[in-house]
Amino acid sequence: MASLSILARSQSLSSIGASRPSEASIVVASAYAYYASQGEEKMKMMFCAEEEKEPVVKKILDKDSGGELTESLLDAVIALNPSLTRLDDAAFAAGCRVVVRADHATAVKGKGKVSLISGGGSGHEPAHAGFVGEGALTAAVCGDVFASPSAKAVLAAIVATASPAGGCLLIVKNYTGDRLNFGIAAATATSRYGIPVETVYVADDVALSNAESPRGLAGTLAVHKVAGAAAAAGAPLADVAAAARATASAVKTMGVAYEVCTLPGRP
Repeated sequence: MASLSILARSQSLSSIGASRPSEASIVVASAYAYYASQGEEKMKMMFCAEEEKEPVVKKILDKDSGGELTESLLDAVIALNPSLTRLDDAAFAAGCRVVVRADHATAVKGKGKVSLISGGGSGHEPAHAGFVGEGALTAAVCGDVFASPSAKAVLAAIVATASPAGGCLLIVKNYTGDRLNFGIAAATATSRYGIPVETVYVADDVALSNAESPRGLAGTLAVHKVAGAAAAAGAPLADVAAAARATASAVKTMGVAYEVCTLPGRP
């Protein structure tokens, strides 16, 4: 099956003599049957040829590692959006990648409103830094490419943007690393700093109907917006969390990709 997929993807329909997908399937199946009858060596010549070619260049990046690329990305986001800033690297926020509303101290924390925080691995832009702003997230915590942010970074975001009066709502996608690190940060913020924290988990993936733990996908953005509107209106933490949970339970997402992704620094 993998070999057939390689052949079908690497050749256009016209190049294999077909004008419609159904005809392409027939041509591929016929070719497979023919070479199968000719023996294993010819099978390899036909269906493994694409794998032996030089990889196609998909992106031109000036950074080799995901960490360096993420730093450049966040610098660009902040440079293009005067309403955003990054937590100062001083104190225990050192080394943390947290993008926040530039006015969070006066518009959210200073007014005792609920701080909304989300985040996760980078590489899914504009999520989540692109959804920080009035009526949406107060802060986004960014990990390396496809890697959860640390509990330290999440805690830094909570302490910087939330007050004991308003509290904080964490909107977390249903991945093991995210649940673990956001959970540790939430418990620490409450026990050490007296900040009440509610957590909403988003698990909107319906690609596998029998999945025991569906992933959190694009439906997370709807949760950001609904919770953001409630928080901006001055609703208490319990009400903001209830609105977020109701939205999270209602959204469903089916993810589709043309092919596998390419991670920075890897072939």
